[in-house]
Amino acid sequence: MEGVQSFLITRNEEISMEQLINLSEIRADGRRRMQFRTFDFEFSNNSAIIHFGKTLVSCSTTAEIVTPSEDRPSEGVHVVSMTSPNRMIKTFQTEALVQIRDCLHRTRALDLESLVIKIGEKVWCLKSDIVILNNDGGLFEACNLALIGSLLCTKLPGPRGPRPLVLHHIPI
Repeated sequence: MEGVQSFLITRNEEISMEQLINLSEIRADGRRRMQFRTFDFEFSNNSAIIHFGKTLVSCSTTAEIVTPSEDRPSEGVHVVSMTSPNRMIKTFQTEALVQIRDCLHRTRALDLESLVIKIGEKVWCLKSDIVILNNDGGLFEACNLALIGSLLCTKLPGPRGPRPLVLHHIPI
């Protein structure tokens, strides 16, 4: 267990845990070694809740019209935030947000150009708020699924009625 401080876990405890994990056919949550967690979605207007095993994550997305940044006048904005009613380690929160943003933005899954109303003047700013309600493992996956579910449920007003967001692919 690299990076764990020695005063928290002794080397013998570390070896014992590794042996238990390697030899045991049943995980601590009752699943078999190669068995996946089950997951369920709940959708509503601009939001999604995912039950990923006992992990529970909610995400809601709101939209507002803003002035685009000067360096990207032909792209909309997507801001992702993460909170939890339980205490969350700041470094974990930062790492999780970076990975979640990278999964969505670096793969160009969300089309930011489709969020433009008028180049250089008006764009949509999407704000996705992820709330971790219970963490029992698989948190990155649950956060990604909740965010994607929320984006799939979000509709923007348009001249011909509400329109869905443009997602080129689902980055999972």
